[in-house]
Formats: sequence, structure tokens, C-alpha cells
Amino acid sequence: MINFENHGRKKNLRLFLSISLFIIFMTNFFLIHGSHDWGDDFSAYLMQAKAIHTGDFSQLDNCVNDRIRKSEFQVGPNYYPWLMPVLLSFGFNYTHDNILIFKRLDFLLSLFFYLSVFLIFRNRLDRNYVLFLILAMATSPFFLDFSQSILTDVFSSGILLLSLYSLNLAALKKKNKAAYFLVFSILCALAVNTRTSSVVIYLVAFVYGLLIQFRRTSLNSSFFLLSSLLFSLVLDAVFKSKFPISDYLDNHEIVSWQSVAVISQNAIYYCRLLIEFYFPFSIYENIILLTFIIFQLFKVRKRIVNTVSLLEIIFLVAYISLHLIYPYQQGIRFLIPIIPYGFLFIILIFKKSKGFFNRFAFCYYVASLLWVNLGSYINPPVTNRDLDANFANSVYAKEAYDYLKNNTLVSDRVVFFKPRALHFFTDRCSVWIESPSFLSNSDKYFLLYKSRQYTPQMITFLTRKVRVFDNEFFALYAL
Repeated sequence: MINFENHGRKKNLRLFLSISLFIIFMTNFFLIHGSHDWGDDFSAYLMQAKAIHTGDFSQLDNCVNDRIRKSEFQVGPNYYPWLMPVLLSFGFNYTHDNILIFKRLDFLLSLFFYLSVFLIFRNRLDRNYVLFLILAMATSPFFLDFSQSILTDVFSSGILLLSLYSLNLAALKKKNKAAYFLVFSILCALAVNTRTSSVVIYLVAFVYGLLIQFRRTSLNSSFFLLSSLLFSLVLDAVFKSKFPISDYLDNHEIVSWQSVAVISQNAIYYCRLLIEFYFPFSIYENIILLTFIIFQLFKVRKRIVNTVSLLEIIFLVAYISLHLIYPYQQGIRFLIPIIPYGFLFIILIFKKSKGFFNRFAFCYYVASLLWVNLGSYINPPVTNRDLDANFANSVYAKEAYDYLKNNTLVSDRVVFFKPRALHFFTDRCSVWIESPSFLSNSDKYFLLYKSRQYTPQMITFLTRKVRVFDNEFFALYAL
């Protein structure tokens, strides 16, 4: 394989990788466009951020409760964890509806993820390997596509991994333990207020504390760990007290105990996604590379296990187990915190293996992966996003929003399949209803998105209503 450690031009290689990584990050930043797809989680974050900016939660709370109670289908929790909206609220100092500013702010926050990866692996891999690992993720089509959305997945993964890193440091350091555990407490509180699944860090820390408490040299660490967990819970409670309460854990099924089918389905699903992520090649290349890696894994498995700390093993087991029993699937985004460890294991397998064929296999893997990833930069972009109805802030969508803002009352309720997006762009409360029987007297308008398939009953029902607005992609009916 490439001998990073003994290469005569090691520093030049590191400089080249560092510059390449900087260029990739800058390129990703400027490739962000001002449109957003219909995944309306972004609008929930932005409405919460807007309420923080204005200091008025009443209108938001009214529409959120209305949406939860009156929608035919569940539309997320009433509120997402509040740290991300707090950070996004700074964007409202510069704009109120320019999605580009918020997307770029979200991208800057995602850099915490790459920072955490660098800190975690810098002392167990040569820096050049670490830079390659980060480069492989930063150029991935998955992360490139993710930079076009306002979501917490990458940022929250960074905070979660930083909390894991800080706990590892706190347990190992003999001096200033209290300071390290204080940092861990703060990062834990930030993590659980960024993404709900980050509560797994409390379980990881608790299990880790139980395993080390019988070591005489670790009694001090156990005391500080318990104290830091309690302090983190206090910080979490204080932070949450400043904002409306989320019902995410109350009204959302986090864990499914109903059938082992969920676990088996998720195991197959995520294995397939991870293989496609790490090996985005042809089936023949994948068979050869995976066969080689599995064969070498048996030879170097002990060295690999020794490279990962006990705390990280607990974390990987707990985090993977949580998502095996979690009954919802939304792609590989749920596994972002463990993605760097997959690359670590792949690098270690090649690194510990010797021979010309092994070096060739690693060179081939690196070259092929970067070639496939960099190819995502030359894919033809959408020619005119302003006119593409697949985006929630297209020209056609804005026409519908403007009509609603100019011709309806703030107290009017609009029926739409993306109620949170409609609320953000129009300041009108909205619900998601597909069946006429669910409509009530308080539902004033039905906004039809022509690219969607509606039930025959709803289509028939709307033909009897007055169409008050129409363009190429939207029609608005007065109910």
C-alpha cells in the first residue's frame, strides 16, 4: 500500500492533501444553491429559529399544535431539539427568506463533524491517512448532496463524536480531570439538544462507568463521570426550560419491540447502504475488494480491535443497536457517526497487510474511490432551479405563496402535503389531509401540487370547489 509513514516526501504529501481538502470544502461551500427540496424538516428548523429571533413563540405554537392535532397523517414532532434553531436564528439578522444563507450556515456547522474525525483519529493514524479519510467523506456524493439541505445530521454527528472524544480524554488524563469532564458535560448537553438519538451518549457513558468502576486506578474517573453526567442533565434541563417542550419522545416511536423482523430488515438495509457507500464500484470490483478485505480481516483482526478503545466499542455497539431496533429508515444519514470508523477499519486492514498485491489493492481502492467521488462534481446541474417545481421555493411555488399572503387572513388554515414548508413561506397555519372526510369548517383553502397523485375522492371533492389560483404546478381551491 502507499507508505505514508516512510515516504520521503511525507510533508509534501500532507501539504497536498491539506490544500486539496481546503479546495474541496471551499468548492462545496460555493456549490450550495439557494433552492431547497420538498423535505420540509428544514422549514420546521427555520420557523423555530425565526421564533427565537423575534422572541415570539405564540404564533408558532398555535400553528404547530394545530398541525399535530388536525393533520390526517403524522407530520414530525411538534418541535425539534432547539440548539440547531438557536444557531440558525443568527441568519435572520441578514435575511428572512433567503434559503442560501441558512444552507451555508448549516454547512459551516457541519465542519464540526470533520474536526471531530481529525481529533479522534490523529493519534492512531498517520496524519496523511486521516486527511485521506476526511477527503473521502468530503468528496462523497452523499455528503455533497447533504450540503444542499438544512438538516442536523452532519452537525449533530460532529457534536456527538466530540463528546465521545472528550470523555475518552477525560478518562485517560491524570491531570485536570475535572476540566475535561466539564467539557464532556457541556458537549453532552449540546449533543442531546441537537438530535434526539444523541441521548445514546448517556447510555454509553453509564455503561463505560460501570465497566471501569472496579479498577482501583479508575475510581477517581468513575466519580467524575457520575458527576459530569448529573451536571450535563442539569444543563440539558436548563436549556430546554427556555423553549417550548418537544413531544418527540412521547409521540414518536423510537424503539420497536414488536418483531425481530424490524432488526433483520434494518440489518440487511444498512449493510447494503454501507457497502454501496464504501465501495461505489461495479459488482465485479466490489466482489474482489470485499473478498480481499474479509480475508485480510481474519489476519489482522486483533490489531484492529486493539486500535479501538473500550469506550468506542461500547459506542459503536450501542449506536448500531439503537438503529437496528428503530422502526424507521431514511437512508444512510442515520449512520453518519459510525461512517468514519468504517473508513478507519478499511485503512487498518490495508495498513496492517503486507505485500505487493496489498499495496496495489489499496492504491486501486483510493484511486477508484476518489475518481467516483470527484465525478459527482461534474454531474450536470439542474438547468433552472427557479422553474423546477421539485424545489419548495421555485418561482411557481412563490406565486402560490404570494397569493396566499395577499389574499388570505393569518387566521386561515391551508391544507397542503408539506404543511411546515407552507407555514414558513406564508405564515399561514397548515395541515396535511388527503381524505375529504378529515376536512373541517376551519380549513379555508386546499393547495394542490399537480405533480402529486391525490385520491380520487379528493379530486372529485375539489372539482366542486372554486379554484381561486392556478399556475403550471399549483392550484388553490377555496373550501
